[in-house]
Amino acid sequence: DMSRHFESLSKFRMTRQDPDFALARKDDQMTTALLCIKAADIGHAAKTWHQHYLYSLAVTEEFFAQGDSEKALGIPIGPLCDRRKHLEVARSQAGFLRVVCLEVFKEVALVERMEAKTKSRSFPHSQTAASVAAGALCAATGVRAFQQRVLRKDTPRGAIPAADAMPSPRLNGAAAVGDG
Repeated sequence: DMSRHFESLSKFRMTRQDPDFALARKDDQMTTALLCIKAADIGHAAKTWHQHYLYSLAVTEEFFAQGDSEKALGIPIGPLCDRRKHLEVARSQAGFLRVVCLEVFKEVALVERMEAKTKSRSFPHSQTAASVAAGALCAATGVRAFQQRVLRKDTPRGAIPAADAMPSPRLNGAAAVGDG
């Protein structure tokens, strides 16, 4: 639920920064599992650029269909759902990658590093249910691929294309940028 995204992420950060944070604790396992579910939900951002772009087009068309329904009902059109604002899609996607995806994946990566340090000090083969679930969810969403592509320090601006570098969508006959 994106309406509570920033609140949830902030609460997770506070939990992770607590000196007593440990995946061996049930509450921390649950909080981490919820973050991993969020990472899985936005995992398309960790796919190849082409796959992410196609997924984004499909989601955008779904949003526009919702906006069409809202318009037909005479109710206010929700954010990102107004087909007449199709030129804003590239900018919103770039913001989504930087503000939402990158921040969630950074938190998952930090927990993964913390867990690796903890395991090296304890039993090498012990795993908590949360670390198993987190590993499975993160592997499924391609978080490691995202880390390699986006979190590298040698990549300017995190390898996320600028909004003006993204191709414009062509949705239900809407003209793309430059299609006079």
